Amino acid sequence: MNNQPKSQVAKTAQLASECAHMLANEPALGAYYVMEHVERSVPAIVDCKRMLQEQQRALQGASTDAAFDSEAVHLAGSQEVSDSLTRIRAELARQSAQCLR
Repeated sequence: MNNQPKSQVAKTAQLASECAHMLANEPALGAYYVMEHVERSVPAIVDCKRMLQEQQRALQGASTDAAFDSEAVHLAGSQEVSDSLTRIRAELARQSAQCLR
């Protein structure tokens, strides 16, 4: 009879130890998964951000050009300037289409 309580105490102590070990390691395991996710996700996010910044700079340049062209046409008040810009845009579109082929 004396062995039964000792074995129950030993088993209870072992289960408590395992539980404490699991609880102690749970944050580390969670941190590991977070780190793994960050290592996978961050490079793609950085690439997207870089591409977005490049597109934003290109769009800003195009916007500035368009504003300048619009102001120039308005200041000139000439149909000739407007026609010239239309021809230039058409030529650029045609050349761009040829480059894509």
